[in-house]
Parts: sequence; structure tokens; C-alpha cells
Amino acid sequence: VPHFFLTWAKAPYKVFSDASRCDLSRVLVIGYGWSARAPMLLPEDKTIAPERCFSVYTPRRSFDFVCESDDQVEAFILVLSRLCYRMQGWPVQGSITSHNKFLSAKGWVKVQTKCRLKHSTLTKHVLESARTFMITAVAQGLLGPMRPTPISGGPVAGSPSYGSPLRLASSRSLGPNLAPSASPGGVVGPGQPSVVGGRQPVVAP
Repeated sequence: VPHFFLTWAKAPYKVFSDASRCDLSRVLVIGYGWSARAPMLLPEDKTIAPERCFSVYTPRRSFDFVCESDDQVEAFILVLSRLCYRMQGWPVQGSITSHNKFLSAKGWVKVQTKCRLKHSTLTKHVLESARTFMITAVAQGLLGPMRPTPISGGPVAGSPSYGSPLRLASSRSLGPNLAPSASPGGVVGPGQPSVVGGRQPVVAP
């Protein structure tokens, strides 16, 4: 089995010493987003986006990185996840091995960032987003008329039973490209890297 190391250097990135490297066979966890340490170590630095941060945890220490773009952090996360799996024989905790999984993880990191900024829980954030969407959709005529449903669950006399607060009036009101796939009564929801400290990581065999 080939041996791989994650190495890094300071600008101008010409000298990569043995002291500045991480043996991938010793990696325990790959932390992405809010699982990385950089957003917590430098909370006052508004230029650090959690979705562009990752940390590599070993038994002795952690290595924390901040990338300059989404493409860079995705490349590092995917490559490190696959190399660690190849060397250790099983996926390490926090591994992200595909583009689709990375997009999903990045989306949840952004949701968590929004909740943290508003000092809100995920449940409260989802409810507020649904309420905002409902108000906007009704104002734009995307939703049919709605009447309150009793707490007991029975329909109000003379009104249709929606089963939920939101119901599409028709697919035509949304346009041909936004026809709903949900059944009536379904709820419609709202639509080069650098290490902390100025070092740049590279993967070297």
C-alpha cells in the first residue's frame, strides 16, 4: 500500500519540511465546515467562510486549513477522504467521497451558519422559512385560499380539508416549469488553499 502525506509550506511555497506534514495513515477524523476548528478559532475574522474550512485530526494534534474557493476545499476533502480510505482500509469519520455528498454537506453548513447568526435552532429556522414562504406565495397568488383548521383536526364547515397549512392552487399558477409533483395537501417549502497562519497544503506521495 503506498504511503501518502499531507504537506504544506509558507509563501512562496518552495520548501516543504518533514516537520510540516501529516501522515494520512494516522488520520482519525476529517472535519468540514463547523466541524473544523478555524471558524471557532478566528470568530472575529469575517473573511473566513465555514464552508471553506476543514481540519484533519490525528491522535496527537489537528491541522486546520482555510481554502480560497469552494472548488479548492471540495478537491481537498474528496482526495483526502479517498486516500485515507485506501491507506486505512475503511472510511475515516467525516469522509466525503463524492461531489453530490459534498454539495449536501456544504448546504447544511450554510444552514447551520444562518442558524448561528440568528441564534436560532434548526426547527425554529425551518418554521420561520416556511411561514415566510407561505406569506410570499399567498401575496403572489401561488396558493389557493386557505381557512383555519380546528385543533381537533377536523375540517372547518364549508371549507376543503387541506391536511396542511399550504396547498397549491394549480400548476398553471406556477408556470409550466414549476408544476408541483406533491399531492394535494403537501407542504411546499422555499425554493490556492491556505492553512491558518499563512501556509498552503499539498498532497504528496
